[in-house]
Amino acid sequence: GSFVLAVLFAFFTNRLFVFSERGNFWVDMVLFFASRIVSTLVFEFGAMYVLINLLQQNRELSKFFGSFLVTIANYFISKYFVFRKRGKA
Repeated sequence: GSFVLAVLFAFFTNRLFVFSERGNFWVDMVLFFASRIVSTLVFEFGAMYVLINLLQQNRELSKFFGSFLVTIANYFISKYFVFRKRGKA
């Protein structure tokens, strides 16, 4: 529930205010949701697993670092994958 609402809010704010290149609404939305799911799995959960389980680091700091990585990754994924110019088919 809250993840879906947060991603929907992020999608609309990114689409309207952050990135000027826009494609098909539904394609952009699907790509945006998919990218958020992948970036969370890879960067946040991946960082948490490595830092806590393998390197025995502090849980709170690991969570912060994972969230930081997700934020950076989300920007670049949105810029270069979701809201980018696409060739006309």
